[in-house]
Amino acid sequence: PRQRFWAGLGILATVLLLASLGYRIVADRRPEGGEFRLVLLTSLTGPGGPVGQARLKAAQLAVDQINAQGGVRGYRVRRRGYGGPQPREILPLAEKAVRTLKPSVLLVACGDEGALALAPWSTVARMPLVALEGGDGRISLAAPDRPYPYAFRLLFDHEYEGKLLAYFARQGLGRRTAAVFFLLDDPRGVAVDRAFEAAFRRLGGVVTARFGVEGPRQDVAAALEVVR
Repeated sequence: PRQRFWAGLGILATVLLLASLGYRIVADRRPEGGEFRLVLLTSLTGPGGPVGQARLKAAQLAVDQINAQGGVRGYRVRRRGYGGPQPREILPLAEKAVRTLKPSVLLVACGDEGALALAPWSTVARMPLVALEGGDGRISLAAPDRPYPYAFRLLFDHEYEGKLLAYFARQGLGRRTAAVFFLLDDPRGVAVDRAFEAAFRRLGGVVTARFGVEGPRQDVAAALEVVR
């Protein structure tokens, strides 16, 4: 569940970012069908299906908020999902998605391998591409001094994740108080918690309870019962 939550927040931040900035890439084009289309390539079935479904739901939440504010440059935003296969098979799928759905921006969550396969293609296709799992710098760089003009990547560090979660809780959900739950033996969880608490306080929020849990990650039922 925690992995799905972070994945959902990641896609939420991505779509909001694209809504305010990304359209400049294609400012000389009229959106296909009079709407700004976001197509998300991710696993929708199999082991990665739950995370992919969470991404879709978070993307739709962002799309609904953007449309309620007037869309992007006056165009309504529409989100489409496209089930992603193995990373090595992603290029034919991306070509098919562009041919059939004609998106304004292609969001890809299929690991570094899939994003690396699509980066050179994005230049040829002139298709803005955002890799949501972009840990490899080569995704956005054709050479050390030459970036791919249409390929971008998002890389969240722990501090940014904590700030994003604090903003979402305080501004997006309008919550003034929060309780935090994290694993003490997980350095990432501890770092995210510290960043969240600091950012939440700066935004006027108050952390009323902290639940730090030790032990196997799969055995958190007792701790969650305490939280409830």
